Amino acid sequence: RNLKDRLLFEEQLLRGLARFVLLIILFGFLIVGSMKLANTFYSAGVYEELKNSFALPSLKQVKTSRQFFTNYLPFLAERARRFSPLSSTYFETGLDGAVELLTERQEFELPLRLTSINVNV
Repeated sequence: RNLKDRLLFEEQLLRGLARFVLLIILFGFLIVGSMKLANTFYSAGVYEELKNSFALPSLKQVKTSRQFFTNYLPFLAERARRFSPLSSTYFETGLDGAVELLTERQEFELPLRLTSINVNV
């Protein structure tokens, strides 16, 4: 009876050990993948684009909050509009304007005329 219990225990121990090793390997792949994804921010050029668009190196010259609010903040707000898809750069912001949301992704060469609105001029 003791021999049978010991053999069953060893078999369960080996299965558990195999599962444990497999989970450790999967965890290793998860960590490596996460580290690679974390570096895509730099390799994709996003960092450089944002740094150049917002003139981040020039922030070293700002020494006071007044200087920041009067000189850099208007520039920052103007540049931020380029990165916001709902900014006034891409939409009319008047109260009488109309918006049509598209359900599928499309590429545009020219402005798209709204189809659901009948404008009698």
